[in-house]
Amino acid sequence: MVLQDGPLRSAFERDTKGIIKQEFITYVIKGNQLVKETVVRKFSPGGDYTDSTYFEPLVEVKDEVK
Repeated sequence: MVLQDGPLRSAFERDTKGIIKQEFITYVIKGNQLVKETVVRKFSPGGDYTDSTYFEPLVEVKDEVK
């Protein structure tokens, strides 16, 4: 996937000087659960970083009764 020009691409390509932490959040339905997926990048003073991913089930999603 290639990111098109826009705010998301700018956020990914920006200079990281002075940045402490970045988060990218996605809400997705997996099975019968609405899940919040968060990818976090924490920056160290030397320019290194650590990435983590968190999954948080939010609510059960039920099919509509027809």
